[in-house]
Amino acid sequence: MDKAAVRQMVAELRGLLNEWGPIGVFHSGIENDWPSDEYDCVHGLVLGSLRRGDSVDETARLLDEELREHFGLPIEPCQLSGRGRAAPPVVSEPWR
Repeated sequence: MDKAAVRQMVAELRGLLNEWGPIGVFHSGIENDWPSDEYDCVHGLVLGSLRRGDSVDETARLLDEELREHFGLPIEPCQLSGRGRAAPPVVSEPWR
């Protein structure tokens, strides 16, 4: 994968994570002072999981764990269906 493709993938990943907003601070379309790179801390984890071919459930579990540890906040676990917060689009099959 060349540098341009990696940059595009990271930009798309940033947009998906900001839209999902696991800690609820970034709101697209609303002028605010919150940095758009707030969730960049998980890019390597997500991209590594996708590269390894981890399951959707495993990627969601890794993402949950990292977000709780990094931000130190009680983040509700990802749920791919049923109760709880929906998993971000980045762990779903179509993005893979």
